[in-house]
Amino acid sequence: MRWKTGRLFKIKLSNGGAAFALALDFPEFAFFNCFNPDATIQEILKSGILWRLWVMKHVLKEPRWQPMAVVTDIPKNLQQATPRFKKDQISGQYTVYIDGVESPATKEQCIGLESAAVWSALHLQDRLQDHVAGMPNRWVVSLLP
Repeated sequence: MRWKTGRLFKIKLSNGGAAFALALDFPEFAFFNCFNPDATIQEILKSGILWRLWVMKHVLKEPRWQPMAVVTDIPKNLQQATPRFKKDQISGQYTVYIDGVESPATKEQCIGLESAAVWSALHLQDRLQDHVAGMPNRWVVSLLP
């Protein structure tokens, strides 16, 4: 399957539940705060955004990721670039990355931002299930500033 901005996916979770994600500009997805496997598209879109994450393209081939529909009226807030942080593993320096531009930052400025990491299907599955269970996710913790 090819990437299509606006394609909405239902993600089957191993606990029997479901999560939902909307493809934005490659490689970004918006993950919704909806876990009802029977939710309507309107309910999903109104549930609020949990995260906006960069995702590996291979998730489109994952059997647990089922395309539901194509959303043609993507909310304006999801069309705008979102900042992410990076930490240089050698120097320890932080930067904020937004819309192709990287700027120096402090650790404090990076708190609350997502890491500029690209997520695999397995790591996303873990993160979604941990969120539903109200547990910290080890992958998120490993990426904290």
